[in-house]
Amino acid sequence: MSYLTSENELGEQLRKLYLEILKREPDEVGFTHYLKLLKNKEQSISNITETLLDSDEYNILKEREIESIQNKSFLDKHLHLTSNLSKKEALELLKELYRELLNREVDSDGEKYWTEKILQEKLSKKHVRELIIQSPEYQRLKLVNQSLTKNVLEDMKIHWDKRAKNDAKFYIYTDYKSENEFWESGKNEVSAMLNFIKNHPNNYLQETYNLKALEIGCGIGRCLYPISENFKEAYGIDVSKEMISIGEENRGSRKNIKFFENNGKDLQMLQDNYFNFCYSFFTFQHIPSKDIIKNYFSEISRVVKSKGLFFFQINEKSLVENESTNTWNGVVLSTKELNQIINQNNFSEIVKRTDEEYNGIMTQYLLQKN
Repeated sequence: MSYLTSENELGEQLRKLYLEILKREPDEVGFTHYLKLLKNKEQSISNITETLLDSDEYNILKEREIESIQNKSFLDKHLHLTSNLSKKEALELLKELYRELLNREVDSDGEKYWTEKILQEKLSKKHVRELIIQSPEYQRLKLVNQSLTKNVLEDMKIHWDKRAKNDAKFYIYTDYKSENEFWESGKNEVSAMLNFIKNHPNNYLQETYNLKALEIGCGIGRCLYPISENFKEAYGIDVSKEMISIGEENRGSRKNIKFFENNGKDLQMLQDNYFNFCYSFFTFQHIPSKDIIKNYFSEISRVVKSKGLFFFQINEKSLVENESTNTWNGVVLSTKELNQIINQNNFSEIVKRTDEEYNGIMTQYLLQKN
């Protein structure tokens, strides 16, 4: 019996993946490698599926298929690949594919675009499916739903680097519609945060121009740039090398900003008791490990001065119902767990408030180091 026709269940699952994704039988080297990973439980079928979908071989196959689909002469020669759907049938097809591939209902713009395209070009279900798979929205969903391996810190780096290469601004601020809107959103959030803190009865951060600030999860600098206009020094930490690289490129003449790529769990490049203020927007919600979050709090306590402030947002409940934890949909900490972390790291809670803009999912905290 050939190694390819083994009755081993894992081997059969692996063979099916090759046939479905790469349209061929697995080669001996690849088959042996992945089968070993599966047997040792170092990777799951989902992980290997993502690897194959990210491979150059798969991307070349998809490019060729799309070129063929869009080539009119090809369609003319292969009429069995075309269809004569009615408008009603085209709409039903769209509804089905949107739910399956994009996890949502078809919107009016999408309905108009695809219905016209299907009817005019006589596209079959297979063609429409492949074109949607190549769409920016589907590619973004694929990057959002990447599975975890045993090395979570490495996953965080790899996944966020991929997202940065795909569309950094989208994964930082998913609502943005233009370049200007993206950067303005950072200014607005920083302004709202500083006003909220300065309006506290204890008169915190009244004079910031001689103070040092640190951002956890700075991305490409959406909030770090406006912070730098208010503080003497502004440091940004991010797990993604690609995000940091883009941030550095956009820094321009801002000399009081420093970007750092970290390992995803600590701030070892920063000295003790250095910062007056630390903050984080939309970062902890993506971290898939409670231990990593706990370690960040310990490190933030180490680098923030006594009486220094820490402002952050955290999940009170999952961002996506019934979804497994990954580097997009991070872990959820209970109020009890968070209070323990706060107390263990020498912080006191000053203010806790629900962020109504996010339907009560996010909670904002302002802490002070004792």
